[in-house]
Amino acid sequence: MSGQTIRFLHIADVHLGYRQYNLTQRERDFFLSFEDAICRYALPLEEGDPPQVDFVLIAGDLFDSRQIEPVTLSRATAVLALLRDEGIPVFAIEGNHDARKRDQSPCWYDFLCGEGMMIFLRDDLRDRAIHLSPWDEDERRGGYYDVNEHVRVIGSHWYGASSHVVIDRFREAIEALPPKPFNIMMFHGGLSTHVNELSGGVDYEVMLALRPCVQYLALGHIHKQYSMQNWLFNPGSLEVSKSREYDEPHGAYIGEIHLEDMSLHVTHHQDYLKRPFITLFCDCERYMTPEMLLEGVLQIAQQEGAAKIRHEKENWPSDIDMPAPVLHVYLTGILSFPFSSISISDLESQLSEMLSLEYVRFSNDTQPLEYTPDEEYPRDESGHLDRDALEARVFQNLIHADTRYSDQSQELARFTSNLKENLLREALQNDHEQEILIQKLHGLLRTSPSQEKDDSI
Repeated sequence: MSGQTIRFLHIADVHLGYRQYNLTQRERDFFLSFEDAICRYALPLEEGDPPQVDFVLIAGDLFDSRQIEPVTLSRATAVLALLRDEGIPVFAIEGNHDARKRDQSPCWYDFLCGEGMMIFLRDDLRDRAIHLSPWDEDERRGGYYDVNEHVRVIGSHWYGASSHVVIDRFREAIEALPPKPFNIMMFHGGLSTHVNELSGGVDYEVMLALRPCVQYLALGHIHKQYSMQNWLFNPGSLEVSKSREYDEPHGAYIGEIHLEDMSLHVTHHQDYLKRPFITLFCDCERYMTPEMLLEGVLQIAQQEGAAKIRHEKENWPSDIDMPAPVLHVYLTGILSFPFSSISISDLESQLSEMLSLEYVRFSNDTQPLEYTPDEEYPRDESGHLDRDALEARVFQNLIHADTRYSDQSQELARFTSNLKENLLREALQNDHEQEILIQKLHGLLRTSPSQEKDDSI
């Protein structure tokens, strides 16, 4: 720690253990990105140099699941041990992917904390109030940690659908603590402009309640980087969980606190090891046979695909060998023959050999010639089938058919889609979250008087 400046690394959504496309290499990629980011931005650059940062923040989802394989734990400890051995504290909170269940007591964060590899911070919700206790080194638990006389790091639980309700209560809890000039708060959740409210979305106007008492709000959860007014920061994931995320900014933040005037300078970094993704689109309507389509895809790959790979290499960090890319091909338009007649496996082999790829993935966004929908399939900004929007449309059409709820069909369809996603992720385990959802559903169905502002947790 320098005399006048404190530096820290802020990362989130590492997702160790995620086996994307069921590929062991992709599972390893998530570890390699984590390892390289820590080596590049936190550890000493040369032997005998001091660490580059004074501490590291992990704002949730270090793991992709609360149940991890031995190799995943081994990889996490391998990197965290490097930080521990250099005397760099790691402050961490759970995210929605790796948060413990209600009936679980220790979790893998507790284990890592007990091994001295992280300081696992979490608040305590009692009697509808947030309680923040100081870090107890003997008990290895607490809600906040005083780095020095200037800086404090505050933790939180994963609140999901209750996130918007607890913000004011966190403000009250922080204001009740002995004052510090600079408070850093870690919170796994995003702005409602980036995520729906059932998945931890909070309006920015609600988040602003924290601004008088929090000087750096360290978010996680959303895999895209964004920031607001030099105090709210979301770095994005280190690796990409979906191919379409690759073109969005993601990475890590380096924060510098200048103690003389308590000013903050933050930079975002993306020049670390991660696997490149290449996306291609093929309009199938112009091809009358499977053989013509195969040749067309190969031609697009030879021209556009090769050009995109060259562009990636030209902009790749000079001290890293670029890994073999993942290619994602979207087949769109009207298909004049059965999709099953396309030899996808042969096409994958030829593309892999042509472009030296790690993996080839196809998405069938075509519609058969004999099928004419009442309206155009919904497409996202990139032009391929928006499956989330299509699902929402199906839900809305089904609900609209019931005259009792036709006026609320759009809102109920959105609610149903969000609820399905949370149930699949087992994200609605908290009684308070479930109560909030029930109240919201009552409001949408207009079966009860208008509710006052929720005060149920």
